[in-house]
Amino acid sequence: MSTLQELSRWYGAQCNGDWEHSFGVHIGTLDNLGWVVKINVYDTRLEEWPFVPVSRGDPGDENDADTWIDCKVENHVFVGMGGPSQLEPILETFLAWAKSLPDWLEPPGDAEAAAREDRRFWAALGEEVGPEGCGHTGCERRRIRQSVLCRAHHFIQMKGRPFGGM
Repeated sequence: MSTLQELSRWYGAQCNGDWEHSFGVHIGTLDNLGWVVKINVYDTRLEEWPFVPVSRGDPGDENDADTWIDCKVENHVFVGMGGPSQLEPILETFLAWAKSLPDWLEPPGDAEAAAREDRRFWAALGEEVGPEGCGHTGCERRRIRQSVLCRAHHFIQMKGRPFGGM
């Protein structure tokens, strides 16, 4: 199967009637001769999967002008850039990362998506700042910003259950 066919399979597996309206795969060119590939992995199984950046060559070095490559993940977006002959190696770098995940073509399950959303919400609550204490009777923790409750009790109030990561 070709690189483009494999990328198409991964993209198709992510489409769920919602994801594809906000995220996806974008391939463009750079003004200094080369390619840029941006693949948003937010709300996919790759969102929390570790990626080791790949970099070789120097786009400013005329000896590397065609063969340089730089791939990384920033803010849930795989960003690959490279010289004019490096589009396929950029896509292959993404696919190698995707395939390192077991069941790489499977979209996140409901439980996996719910747990990820809980972690996002927990992180968004921020740290307990005080100096006022939590308004829940008997709790000795400090409150979070914009609340009279500590992080744990605010989560319970909003979600109706404790945070599973505590």
